[in-house]
Amino acid sequence: MKKKQILVTSLCALLTFCGYSQNGKPRKVGQEINKTIESSHPYPGSKSKNFEVVSTQRIFEKGASYIAVHLEKFDLIPGDYIVIRNPENTRFWKYSLDTERRKKFWSIPIYGQEAIIEIYSKNRRGGYGYKIDKIAKGYQFNPTNKSALSKNLCGPDDTKEAKCYQDSEPFIYEKSRAVARLLLNGTRLCTGWLIGDEGHIMTNAHCVDNDETASNISVEFMAEGESCSTGCKIEVGCGGTIEATSTTLVKFHSNLDYALLKLPNNVSNQYGFLQLREKRVIPIERIYIPQHPKAWGKRIAVESSDKHDAGGVARVHSLDEPRCLRSGNDIGYYADTQGGSSGSPVLGYNDNLVVALHHCGGCPNRGVPIREIIKDLGNDLPNNAIGNSFVCNEKPQITVELEAIGFNNVAVHMVGANGTDINSQCITSTTWQKVSSSGDCYSWFGGLGFEGFGYGICDSWSLDVEITATNSFGTATIYRTITPSATDPFRDSYRIGKTSGDHTYRIMIDPSRSSSAFLLSNELNSRSIENQEIWVYNLYGNLVFNTKETEFDLSFLRKGIYVIKASINGEVITHKIVR
Repeated sequence: MKKKQILVTSLCALLTFCGYSQNGKPRKVGQEINKTIESSHPYPGSKSKNFEVVSTQRIFEKGASYIAVHLEKFDLIPGDYIVIRNPENTRFWKYSLDTERRKKFWSIPIYGQEAIIEIYSKNRRGGYGYKIDKIAKGYQFNPTNKSALSKNLCGPDDTKEAKCYQDSEPFIYEKSRAVARLLLNGTRLCTGWLIGDEGHIMTNAHCVDNDETASNISVEFMAEGESCSTGCKIEVGCGGTIEATSTTLVKFHSNLDYALLKLPNNVSNQYGFLQLREKRVIPIERIYIPQHPKAWGKRIAVESSDKHDAGGVARVHSLDEPRCLRSGNDIGYYADTQGGSSGSPVLGYNDNLVVALHHCGGCPNRGVPIREIIKDLGNDLPNNAIGNSFVCNEKPQITVELEAIGFNNVAVHMVGANGTDINSQCITSTTWQKVSSSGDCYSWFGGLGFEGFGYGICDSWSLDVEITATNSFGTATIYRTITPSATDPFRDSYRIGKTSGDHTYRIMIDPSRSSSAFLLSNELNSRSIENQEIWVYNLYGNLVFNTKETEFDLSFLRKGIYVIKASINGEVITHKIVR
């Protein structure tokens, strides 16, 4: 008996280590309650030739965070329809025979304790109506309930509300818009995301592995707070926009734990879409994970206080973690995830491409390498699903550019040498060291990532420094002398980098005006430039310029590094510029 107890304990420990709590089933966020609710059969017809409400029923469940209903039968006169809504009429969905071919299905979740079901008719005679055989009652969040606390985090939760990165990390926030909260069969929840430009969704196979579940999914985008300070740590909190109540299962693979779904309507122009990286993942490269942990409003794991992650940011920890409850190897990372995060994309920080499909937790957390999923999808790979990623086959090429900041302070920016992009060199680590100093006062030097800083407490100081950048092919080392009066290597005009990703529009310098004048170009597609808006951010993520003009001048900006972001006809492009 004692041996059996030890065996069971060991097995439980193994399942916890393998992230079973995130991997066995989608997170359960509500309970099914058998309850029969039906309209009259037949329901009354309209007294006029105009649409009018001919039947109304209210469902109230005390303490519910949401209510969804399961229609066992649904049959209306052609042209008539049902509306399921909240009392405020701010959240609703319309069902009719023209748009709904399913005979049995779950409705969208109505947040709160009350849902209203109405039949609208313009026919003299009514049809059968509907019959509800069960409802889903969402659990009410209780922060004092110990059973509701996470058992998957390896330390403090370092994720932040998605909106916290809108200004400081605009690329990350923009990519997170393609991530959706998925409610499955009324009571379970996972995360999914738009892949390619045809309206496909990817999530885990342990979330969706059959046609019935695929046809009973509420797909909710932009379920996030209005600001960084909005508290969305509530199950199904911070409601967004439901774009679909059913999907079509295209393909799934149990061992690779992925499912590819197709939406009935393509919303990629509205929310953007994610692309996959074909190239290999680099150990300790930076990553981030937009997700819906515990069915909360959208959060993003960018930072990490775990001892395994250098620099306080989330990184790839390993490439050979045992796959959770399956065969093969996963990518390991200590970026925070929880139940409900299943199906989230793991993106490379430098190229914003998906490198893994998160599917379980357990210190380290784990994702299926996206390269394996690409290979398995074959001809089912959605259009435009593969992104252009840089290929590194040599050690970094670096130089530095100096920027005087106030009195006696010098910012040191690491940039690519010989026309290369610093973000395309697979750099995994950098060092910033003071070799020696001289002058009339104390001086200091240090740095992190691609940014360094030197200062002194007087106006007469000098620093000899060593700066390195390392990737898998080697380490590049440069030496510089920094003084508060060092010659500024920045030019008076702008140097403009390559447009991010594959795009049909371009941001270009207008040579006919000046080297600080820019314009939007459609030379690659000859399509008209409409619905455009431009934002310019400084190195610290602060918005410094905004316009809706197609031509703009940035000569007023001080010397430094900036990012131009433009939205044209729903397409978002970005540029890094150096002045």
